[in-house]
Amino acid sequence: MRYAYPLDELRPLTCDGHNTWGSFSLTLVDALDTLAIMGNWSEFRRAGQMLLDHLDTSRNVNVSVFETNIRVIGGLLSAHLLSRRAGFRVEPSWPCSGPLLRQAEVLGNKLLPAFDTPTGMPYGTVNLAINGVPPKETPVTCVAGIGTMTTNRVKELFYHAYDGYMRYAYPLDELRPLTCDGHNTWGSFSLTLVDALDTLAIMGNWSEFRRAGQMLLDHLDTSRNVNVSVFETNIRVIGGLLSAHLLSRRAGFRVEPSWPCSGPLLRQAEVLGNKLLPAFDTPTGMPYGTVNLAINGVPPKETPVTCVAGIGTLILEFGTLSRLTGDPRFEKVAMNALRSIWKYRDQDERLAKEEPLL
Repeated sequence: MRYAYPLDELRPLTCDGHNTWGSFSLTLVDALDTLAIMGNWSEFRRAGQMLLDHLDTSRNVNVSVFETNIRVIGGLLSAHLLSRRAGFRVEPSWPCSGPLLRQAEVLGNKLLPAFDTPTGMPYGTVNLAINGVPPKETPVTCVAGIGTMTTNRVKELFYHAYDGYMRYAYPLDELRPLTCDGHNTWGSFSLTLVDALDTLAIMGNWSEFRRAGQMLLDHLDTSRNVNVSVFETNIRVIGGLLSAHLLSRRAGFRVEPSWPCSGPLLRQAEVLGNKLLPAFDTPTGMPYGTVNLAINGVPPKETPVTCVAGIGTLILEFGTLSRLTGDPRFEKVAMNALRSIWKYRDQDERLAKEEPLL
């Protein structure tokens, strides 16, 4: 604000400003939602008003459709949705009207001509003054220009990692590349193979998907005497099994008549879900961080303090598990944990990095 505003960005070595993406006071736009997160509502209101007073959407400048969308329109929309809480120029019909929303709409209209192409894929640039695509704008945009090369390179890198894991580390969780051997990290689940299943599907390698899926079913041991992270087991193992299950029909992998409500991969996910349920047996409903697979419960002397991510991010997988199996318990405990973490926020409506369960 001192050295660069109203230009887009600060050059720290020279303590001056420069425009990069269209003279939108871009750093100020980027900062709006952060000011809100920090609870600095007075500065949020001041910065929002400065943007409304000085944002020029008609100057003769070429702007990136991509950057203008994600940073300027996105920033204005985020600020608009926070404006009521900030007490910033709220209109009776909010959230369907407001000055920040109108500015976002103006910019959206400026970008629309970019989509007037035979394919519907937009040009990369528009000119704000002419309300259209600049003369001689290249008809090749970023994805079309490098997509094929990127796809082939990504496949090459993926199979380098995947083949190395299968050769040197499977059935352990991960490959140690410097020593070309494997080690277990999160519970001896052949975790890299679980992680790779949906990627194999995305790459269209259905035969390897079927082979890897069968290997998991044949060798996944959910009863060994090992402590596992509730958070990691949920997002990576249960999540990976559910994703693979939902892709299994397209892959031609052991689909049952009642799919998607039954199937071997879904049953494995359900078994693991049941292994995690005892973690939620706490006075607050927020789960312990660890369970032991052999004892079907929380390890003795487990800490009663767990991280926020381990409490509040289970609903996607547990909700899906309940919807597919018909067992409401998974979604119920995940929702209870989510509500509980909100209940225990502080007076400034902030969450701690860790929360006590008892």
